[in-house]
Amino acid sequence: MTPAPVAGLLAGGDAGGWRGPPGPLSVAGVLLAASPMVLFMGSVLGTNGIEIAAATALFALVLRMGRATGPPRWSWPAVGVVGALLALSRPTGPAWVLLAPLVGLVLAQRRTRDRESPPAVAGEAGEAGEAGEAGEVAQATQAGKAGKAGGRRHSRRERSRRADPAISRDATRWPDAHRWRRALPGLWLGLVAGGVVATALWERAMQPHPGIRRALIVEGLHRLPHDADAWVRQWVGVFGWASLPMPTYAYRIWWLAVIVLALVALAAGPRRARLGFVAVLVGAAVVAVGLDVVVLRQTRFPVYGRYLLPLAVLVPLAAGEIVTRRAARLPATVRRLIQVSVPLAVAAVHLVGLWANARRYAVGTNGPVWFVGRSQWNPPGGWSPWFALAAAGTLCLVGLALTGLPATAASPAARTAGGHDPDDLTAYPPAGQRVRVGRRPSARGGRC
Repeated sequence: MTPAPVAGLLAGGDAGGWRGPPGPLSVAGVLLAASPMVLFMGSVLGTNGIEIAAATALFALVLRMGRATGPPRWSWPAVGVVGALLALSRPTGPAWVLLAPLVGLVLAQRRTRDRESPPAVAGEAGEAGEAGEAGEVAQATQAGKAGKAGGRRHSRRERSRRADPAISRDATRWPDAHRWRRALPGLWLGLVAGGVVATALWERAMQPHPGIRRALIVEGLHRLPHDADAWVRQWVGVFGWASLPMPTYAYRIWWLAVIVLALVALAAGPRRARLGFVAVLVGAAVVAVGLDVVVLRQTRFPVYGRYLLPLAVLVPLAAGEIVTRRAARLPATVRRLIQVSVPLAVAAVHLVGLWANARRYAVGTNGPVWFVGRSQWNPPGGWSPWFALAAAGTLCLVGLALTGLPATAASPAARTAGGHDPDDLTAYPPAGQRVRVGRRPSARGGRC
């Protein structure tokens, strides 16, 4: 039963990271968060895979809610269900739930004033201001022309109310509907709080509580370099009883993609986002070391990388979110590089991980590398349908990468009405908005 909720949670993470105009570029962080180890733990009978997938989905949703456009309506129910499931998954689940809003606040953007037509890709306050200014100029130009025809235009909502008075009557007849809608976030957050409290009570009643011994803390700090090297590999994929690694090049490919995405986020992000990203990296490292030496090691149980993997997914998720928000400012070459290389790297490493794990069960680690037709053990139905399913997933990732090959401009190639230099565009035009090129606003239709 574990693979089904894990697949659903990872799909929720993709939905949280997706952004319209950047398209596949917006899920680069989610793809790098869903490492082969995440899928392996999702296939194991246990709750660790659910914890990792739920943390990935929750962090992606919280980062989505911190965008300048504000959270979509479906995000609150998603956060409630995913957060409660994460809190109930394992004893460390409540820690990730409490960490999520902190990450969201650190990396949150300032909200745009106009919630009805926000910029499709926005940066920090400067981007929202510039995009809003261009929109105001375009609206002022249209208002000036409408004034010549016979008066000021009213908003669509005002015209609909005048045409149909029943709308205004319904608004006054059902005032509780707005109160109920405003209370919904509190109800879903209450569901998350219930999960946290339930796990805390169970932990208090059933789990052992050894005292904190200074000798174990010192020992853990001395072993930290060796343990960290093992965690870095286990976060990507070390299967079996943490005894079946992948080839070394697979780890290098994966971490190279993560590092490149992080560097692009640091280079392209505004100052506030860069500071927030550094704070997330430092905070994640402190939490990881604290859980290792103060909590987990006190039980004298070995600390595996999978216990800290819900925290490790923050690195690619935060980097991918910053890159998504600043996609319109990135050079076309950088956007194309990320959109093409990340899905291809993810597909290649996943195939290597699947083959390494399958070879272990088919012929053993000392058996032939190409074991098809010589396997000593076969899964139900043989290896063919499972490899065909993996090939289908690989083709989907390759198709995702191919969408980044066409040299299509991500933003308008000319000046907008009253806008700045086209090389300094900060946002994609909102969906459905017509941008007038090469004309300045009329003096009669000045800004209102």
